[in-house]
This record gives sequence, structure tokens and C-alpha cells, in this order.
Amino acid sequence: MAKFIVRVTLHEIKDLDHENYATLHEEMEKALFLKKIKSKTGVWYHLPPAEYFIEKNDTLDKIYDKVKSILDSINLNYGFIVFKHEKAKWCGLKRV
Repeated sequence: MAKFIVRVTLHEIKDLDHENYATLHEEMEKALFLKKIKSKTGVWYHLPPAEYFIEKNDTLDKIYDKVKSILDSINLNYGFIVFKHEKAKWCGLKRV
């Protein structure tokens, strides 16, 4: 299974406008993108805001297309990046 991390930003959104980010989170969750990541020891950690993790037998292009489709469906001005990774390290993330 391939592992991917997705980072999304919604442009022209005021800091206090959580509704659009809530919609984003709901739609990403429906598509099985998680707001958490699992360590090599099996412990889950919360990702930073608007970052998602998915482990799926798919290509980078297919994950990119899926994210783009989700974001297009919410009809907001957005930007995003998708990373395929084999290993990740982090510090200071809170346990789930």
C-alpha cells in the first residue's frame, strides 16, 4: 500500500470562517482521507490543520485527481499539494 500526505489551503478565507474548513474535512473524511497519521509503533497522531493521510494502493496521479475532484465539488478557491512517502518523521504532534 502506498502512503500519501495531502496539504490543502483555502484562499480568501477569513481566520474565523471555520464552516468552509469543516466542509473540507467532512468531504475528505468521506473519501477516507484521515486527519491523523500512524507511527511505526502503531500510535496515531493528529496531523496539523488541513493535512490528511491516506494509505491506498493507488498512484500519486490518482490521489491528486481525487483530491482535486473533492475540492472542485466544494466550489472554493483552493491550493493543495500531494506527497507520496515511504517514511515520515515528526515532532510535537498530539496523540489521538
